[in-house]
Amino acid sequence: MKLFKPALRKILVLPKEKEEVSKGGIFLPEDVRSAEPIFTIVEVAEDCHFFTTEQIGLQVVLGKFTGHKFNINDVDHILINETDILGYYV
Repeated sequence: MKLFKPALRKILVLPKEKEEVSKGGIFLPEDVRSAEPIFTIVEVAEDCHFFTTEQIGLQVVLGKFTGHKFNINDVDHILINETDILGYYV
C-alpha cells in the first residue's frame, strides 16, 4: 500500500461515487451518470492555513476543472490547492 502526503498547501481528495441507479430504479450507463462536484478530504499538507488533519473526511465542493488526477492503490484521487475549495458541508 502506497502512502501519500501532499506538500506545499495541497489537499488530497476522493471523488464522490456516481449514482449507478436513478431514483426511479433505472440503471444509468457510465456516460450518462452525473458527476457532482462533491469530494471527501483524504489528506492535508502540514502547511495549509485553513484546513487541518482534523478535517479529514470533510465533504467539500470544488470547481469543475480543478486539480491533478492520479491513481493511488487503484483508486482515483485528485490533488488540489487549498484555495480551490469553493465550500464545505457542516
